Order: sequence, then structure tokens, then C-alpha cells
Amino acid sequence: MARDSLTRALRETLALFEKGGVPQTTTEVANRLDLGRRSTYERLARLVDEGRLNTKKVGGNGRVWWRPRKDRDRTSPDGEAAAETLTDDMSDQTWEKSTHQTDREQFKSLVDAVEEYAIFMLDPEGHVQTWNPGARQIKGYDGDEILGTHFSTFYTDEDQAVGIPAHNLATAAREGSVEDEGWRVRADGARFWANVTITAIRDDDGDLEGFAKVTRDMTDRREHEQELRYERDRLQEVLQTVPVGIGLFSTTGDIIQANERAIEILGIAEDEVDEYRAGERNIYDVDDNLVPPDERPYAQVLETGEPVFNWECQIEYPDGNRRWLSMNAVPLEGPEGEIDQIITTVKDITPLKEQAHRLERQRDDLESELENVFNRISDGFYGLDSDLRFSYLNDHAVELLDLSESDAIGSYVGDEIDLTDSFERSLVEAVEEGRSVVFEDYYEPFDAWFENAIYPSESGVSVYFRNVTERKQRERELRQYETIVETVNDGVYVLDAEAQFILVNDAFCELTGYDHKALLGSSAAMVVNEETQAAAGQLEAELMAGERERGSLEVDVQTADGETILAEATFAMLPGEDRRHVGVVRDISERKAHERELERQRKQLAALNNLNDVVRDINDMVIDQSIREEIEAVVCERLADVDSYEFAWFAEVDLHAQSIIPRVEAGVDGYLEEITLSMDADDPAGRGPVGRAIRTQEIQVVQDALTDSSFEIWRESAKTYGYRSSAAIPVVYDDTLYGVLGVYADRPKAFNGEERDVIAQLGEIVGHAIAAVDRKQALISDEVTALEFAAFDILDTIGLDSDVDGTITFDRTVPIGDGDFLEYGTVDEDAIDTLEALVDQLSHFEKMTIVDRGADTAQFELRLSEPPVVSAVAAHGGYLQQSRIEDGDLYIGIHLPPTVAARQVIDKVKDAYPTANLLKRRQITRSDDTLTQVQRAVTDDLTDRQRATLEVAVYSGFFEWPRKATGKELAELLGIAPPTFSQHLRKAEQKVFKSLLSSETPA
Repeated sequence: MARDSLTRALRETLALFEKGGVPQTTTEVANRLDLGRRSTYERLARLVDEGRLNTKKVGGNGRVWWRPRKDRDRTSPDGEAAAETLTDDMSDQTWEKSTHQTDREQFKSLVDAVEEYAIFMLDPEGHVQTWNPGARQIKGYDGDEILGTHFSTFYTDEDQAVGIPAHNLATAAREGSVEDEGWRVRADGARFWANVTITAIRDDDGDLEGFAKVTRDMTDRREHEQELRYERDRLQEVLQTVPVGIGLFSTTGDIIQANERAIEILGIAEDEVDEYRAGERNIYDVDDNLVPPDERPYAQVLETGEPVFNWECQIEYPDGNRRWLSMNAVPLEGPEGEIDQIITTVKDITPLKEQAHRLERQRDDLESELENVFNRISDGFYGLDSDLRFSYLNDHAVELLDLSESDAIGSYVGDEIDLTDSFERSLVEAVEEGRSVVFEDYYEPFDAWFENAIYPSESGVSVYFRNVTERKQRERELRQYETIVETVNDGVYVLDAEAQFILVNDAFCELTGYDHKALLGSSAAMVVNEETQAAAGQLEAELMAGERERGSLEVDVQTADGETILAEATFAMLPGEDRRHVGVVRDISERKAHERELERQRKQLAALNNLNDVVRDINDMVIDQSIREEIEAVVCERLADVDSYEFAWFAEVDLHAQSIIPRVEAGVDGYLEEITLSMDADDPAGRGPVGRAIRTQEIQVVQDALTDSSFEIWRESAKTYGYRSSAAIPVVYDDTLYGVLGVYADRPKAFNGEERDVIAQLGEIVGHAIAAVDRKQALISDEVTALEFAAFDILDTIGLDSDVDGTITFDRTVPIGDGDFLEYGTVDEDAIDTLEALVDQLSHFEKMTIVDRGADTAQFELRLSEPPVVSAVAAHGGYLQQSRIEDGDLYIGIHLPPTVAARQVIDKVKDAYPTANLLKRRQITRSDDTLTQVQRAVTDDLTDRQRATLEVAVYSGFFEWPRKATGKELAELLGIAPPTFSQHLRKAEQKVFKSLLSSETPA
């Protein structure tokens, strides 16, 4: 049988016998394989059956020895078998017995035919005398260069230094042969791992004639063995790491290998692992019936050859306890397809079974309860479906909750009832954990306490509740009269007339950190300060005078390790004339922290409600303002009016001058004059919230002005003006920064979560309002800032031919929302190709349409998407007066409100067109003729959408006959529905005609 037909396990075992053929016992092999003796014996017996090993018992104790067969494939001199035959023959000194010349020649031929082994002769001093092809292949020397050389040449320098070559020769001469493994050196200096046998050759008189040396390159096999050991170790690590038990059993039921989890689950003692057999434990099925061994997974696999999965059972341990297990059993086949071994996995599912049993019991209890629920309910009751919508309310629930049953049914519970935090938590707990929850809760809208019981089911939850306010009041009154009985788990002490401790309990010692010996006889000043002692003395005087029955105060208990614990001390005088009093001390630090957190949450909720009201009010109020100053004042005053905030201010930002200009304060006087603000990141004053808000254009908050390191330079101002947290909100619209809004609160962590998100919206709301006012001012104001630019050779700059005879004129720009604009103008016939080339070349020129074509000129409509100059001008409330491209040069005319810093727009133009030059910048007063007055009156009445609709209709030829554009086409152009377009157009027409026909219209 070929070697490759062996299983991996058998090949691993056989490899242990291929180093010199030394016999080994079962125990020795088992130790080298790290296996049990039974499994090792089975492997060795299989190798005997395969003809790979010989075995026999020797000695009085009958120990079994195993060694490889020497007669394997001796018929051929080729390959590994021939080499091993030569090795064995030389080991047995067969060669020296081959006295006939013919035998010697045959033997030499056999040696020369072997290439897997280096076989050569040494003289008695160790010099090489013969050299076979295998030696040349393994060691790399030709015969003529190695013959006569001492064999120590093949050893490493380290081995030569310690005399190993001489030692091996001496050992072989003394004992007949010696076998060694170790590193050897080839002719090129490379190392290889070798198995070496040196055999002494003697004549008939016993005189030493030399040595026969057989060397085999074992490098590949050594690496293979290391890989096998590595894989085996890794497999062992995996087996010990997995959370399930894994065991390998033989077909006779013996345990071959098992991980620790399997041993633990099966309850096998450490000294019983090798003797454990499948089926030793009693196994019970899900119905608590004993399962015979032949019906268990192991036996089923042996019988059918099919795996068994997820077999649930109970295992009984020797002490009578049982655990639930889930078992899998899978057969492992041998080389002939027979079942060789069985791998079994076991998992402890007892917790899952117990949980399922609890759930079943709860379900049964709930079903039993619900059978009579409607007959016994005397309290408030309502049912919620799986989406927490009301499905039923009894009369008492309707009355207590002040609900309309018809309106509530089908509604989400949170929409009809203001749920408390504890109720929401309990509701989630009941639904997610599938168990009933009973709790008491204070419901502020009714100023009452309720006892609530929430029962989950597959279809939803049932809620029972009753008013227990009177009971809670009685309990509260009862607690006021409780003394030692109620507080036995708290610190208890007794002081004499000199305020020295004469009794303390263990809880008091644990609280203070002192032992009984340290406290007894010591003064109370040891654990409380003078202020507390004075307050306690006053209460004690009132107790002695009969003015009160009990004294109570909050104290700072000073512990032995120097810490301070907030506690509540309750005490009373003991009967007698010696002025002794007994007290109970309770640690209330956690309760106080909880109360502070509840108060913080309450304030934050109130602040959020106030803030939402403020945002709505501001949103409504800023629409009615006609100038920027009014908008800024309204915002600050409204924020300062609510209880949640101390004061607010607004400052303008000049990015070009790098300055912050205060404009308005509310709720405070002179704050901005006292503090230093900067937008420079290198300036400490610029690294605060205001500077960061300007640089990032995002809201920046300080949650605690008294501890935040970035707020250190303003900390004294925070103490002076009484605030703990602040928010700096950039007022931004369409990438234009109009200023910064500052808001201050006396609460730490005020601007957090939802409150932060809401107040951050003010920046965009106010920015939008300011931009709208600026645009309106630019349209109706007598005074405007006029800017004129020229960008010479603009067509060359963007890669187009500048030799154009015609002119392109941009007459009117209409904003249509989402950063898009419609540009209307005229183009000479000779310049139409240039306009189309511009559309292809410039990313913000999206689409051009010729609206009307004349003999020499054409009217066009150009759709723009976020054009840099047009967007910047519109964001600052201005408009393009007129632009044109003539003789390859671009000329731009811009009108801005006088309140806008022109420098920002100038920078935007130069960013967009680096070759642009500012030709003129002047303040102009527009003419006051009747047409201008009518235009301003009309503009003042129209909304932005109405104005855009009307302008698009006019410049697209909607009012001409025949129409050059339909209402449907213009609606699609504006991104609105046709009915919406018609509605905006009608309202715009109505306002225009009303303004024209009004008696107030200038004559």
C-alpha cells in the first residue's frame, strides 16, 4: 500500500519511527504525540495491519515494542525503500560480511543507485574514501574534490569547536554505531538538517578498517513535523477556547480527546478522562424519560452513518443534579469510507430552558389574570396595542386622565398623556424584557401620586393605575415619626452632655471611617465642623424647651481619610436629666446628586420650551421689521426676556478688517465694553467661543464658564455677571457672515442636546431676515453703493476666442431658489456662438435658451447654478445692474444697500475673476421720478416668490402674443407646480395693479 493512502494521523505516527528504526513502547509514542495510550495503541495497531510496523512483547512485564519493518520494498534499489534497506544492512554490518567480489560489486551498484542518501566510507581517522551520487546531491561536493578530506568538513563550526565529529567516531568505534541528528553544512555553506548513522567496519579479526557513514537530508521532514506540531497546538488552542464542549470518541466509545468545556459539562473527573466511555451518564429526554444508550446521538451515528444535530436532553450527574444540553454528533470516516471516529459537541442550554420556562409561566399567569380582568377592575385601566396606541379605556381611566374615549382610541399614548420619565422607562422595560413592572410615580399635571402596573403581552400592554396620594401622604407622615426602628441600617450615635460619643453602631463607624475605639470618648467636633455644632446646639435647646420633638439638619461629615460626606442627621433627647441625645445619620450625597440632576433636567426642559417659544416669536417678529437694527434688537430683547437666559448681545463682524463691532445688548449693560473679543486664532481672546464661531461658522458653546480652560480670560466676568454657560451663534445666510449672537445662562451645561440644536437655528433665521431686509433696501432705497468692474480679455482667460464682433448683455437676474438664478439678456447675432461656448465652458452656466430672435439680435434666457458673483451679490441684498461682454472684455455693474460692507462683494468678484479691476465705487442717489416711486411701492408689497414669478413671466415673453412661453413651462423652470405658478402670478398681478391704482400712488 502506498504511503499516501495512510490517514494524516497514521502518517504522523509512522514518522516517529523513521529516525534509525529504534524500537519504541506505546507510552513513549503516546508522549511524543501528546495522546492517550488507548488512542496511540489503536494507531500503532493500524500501522501493523498496514504492514508498516513490526511488534512483539518482551520482558516479564509484557511491554509491547514497535519498530519499522526492514523488508519493505526490498525488490527495487530505487527510492526510499532501497535507501532504508542499505541503512539497515550497514547498521547490521552486512556489508563487511559480503566477502565475495560479486556480492561487493552488487552492493556497490546498489549504493550508487541511491540518490536520497549520502552513503560513503571513512578511513579509521575519518577521511572520506568513497562518494556516491546521493552524497554529491545532498552535500554538493564532487568526488574528486572531497575524497581524502576529513569528514568534519560537513559539521558546523560550533559542532567542530566542541569536538562532535571526533566524539561520534569514537562512539561508533566503541559501540559499533552511532546515530545523530543536527545541522550539517553543504559545499556552498548552506545548512541542512540531517539524520546521520556512522557504523564501524571491522575485519574478521575485529580490527577497525574504517566507517560506513549514511546521511539523509531531513530538512523538509523536520519542517513538516514542525508544521504538524504547530497545527496540532493551534487546534488544541481552538478546542480549549470555543465556548462549547467538543469530544472525539472511538467507535468503541472510548474518549480520544476532549476540551476542558466538554469535561466540565459531562462532569468527568480529571483522573477519569482516559477511562470515560460514551454512555456512562444517565440521559433524559425532554419528557423526562431515561434514554437508552442505543438511542443517543453517538449510537445513532454509528448505526445510520448520518450526523445528528440539536438533540436536546438532560444529563444527570453523580450527585443527582441535572443540566439541559444540546448535542451534535458527526461521523469521521476512515480511508476506506468506514466510520473511524465520532466528534461530539455539547452545549449547556440550562439558562435558556429556565428562561423559557419563566416566560411560559408568566404567559400562563397573564392569561389567567386577563380572563377575569374586566370583572374585577375597580381602578383605572387602559390597553395599548403593539404600537402603544390606545385600544381600550375604562370609565375610571377616562375620568382620571381627563380624556375623551372616542378621541383617544387609536392614538399614541404619548400624544394623549404627558408621560413622565419613570413611566417611559418602565414601559420600555416591560415591553423589551417581557415582564410585568409595578411602580409608583408622581404625575405633576394632577399633583398626585399613582401606583402603576404594566403587564406586557404578545398584542401589546395593559396598564392598571390607582391614585395613592393619600397613602403616600400617610406614609410621609409616618416616616416623620420613625426613629431607630426605621434607621437601623444608618449610622446611630449617642452623645453625652459634653457632646462626646458614648455609643456608636457599625454603620456610623463605616460612614465616618473611624473605629469604635477612636470615636468613643471623642468630641463630636471630630466629625462635624463648628457651624454644624452651633446649629445642632440651637436645635437641642429647642428640644429641651419642648418647642419641638425632633431635630433634623443636613451636615458635612468629615471622614477619617479627609473626605466630606453630605448626610442628614436626625436626633432627639433621651429621657432623663443628663442631657443625652440619640441621633441617626444617613448618607444623602447620592440623593442630593439625583435631586440636583432632576432640577437640572427640569430647568433644561423649561429652557427648551421657552426657547422654542422664543424661536417662534422671533421668526414671526423679524418678518415685520424693516431695518437690520430692529431685527437685531428684537432677537436680543426676546432672548433676554425669558427666565432661561440672563442676557444676549449681537455684534457685527468685519472679516476684512478682522474686527468685531458691538451693536446691541439686552438684559445687561456694558458687558461688551468690559470684555475682549477677537477672531484671531493666535490671540487668546480669539480662541474662545466667539472667535471659534466666526472661524468655523458653527455654533460654539461653553458648558461651564467656571471650569472650561478655553474660557479662563473671561472667568471673572462670568462670576460678576452671574452666568455659567454661554453660546456663540454665527449669523450666517448663503455663506455670508452677518455677525455673532451671544446668549448666556445661569445654568451649567445649558446649551446641550436639543436645546443647542434649537438655538443654533437662530443664526440662519436671523441671517435670512437680515439678507431679506438688505435686498429690499437695495431695491427701494434712494441711496445705493454702485460698483463697476472690468475684467479685460476674459474670453482669453477662460480659453475662448476673444475676436468676437458682437456684444452679450445680461440685463436682469431673477433668483428662483436653492441657489439657482435665471438671467435674461440680449446677444448680437455674431456672439451667439460665443454665448453657447460660455455655457459649455463655465460650470455655473447650466442651460441657455433663445427666447426671441430678431434680425441682428436675440433675447436669451440663461439658467445659472450657484454663480459666484450673482450669489454673493444676492446674499448681501444687492443686485446686478447690468453686465456685458464686449470685444472679449467683461463689464459688471452692481448695486448694494448702503449698509453692506462693499469690500466683501469686491473680494468675491476678484476671487471669481482674478483679472477683474474695480473701475468705480460711489454712493449714488437714484432719481425720484414717478416711475421709480411706483416701482418701489410695487416691490415693497411683493414677496420674493411673487416677484420672481412675475419677473420670469415678463422676461420669458409670457405676456406677449402669441406667448413665447406657457405657464406650464415657466412652472417647470421655477421648480413649482403649474397651479402654484398661476397662484403666485395672480397675487403678484393683483398687488401691482392695486399699487398702481392706489390713491397714494404719486401722480
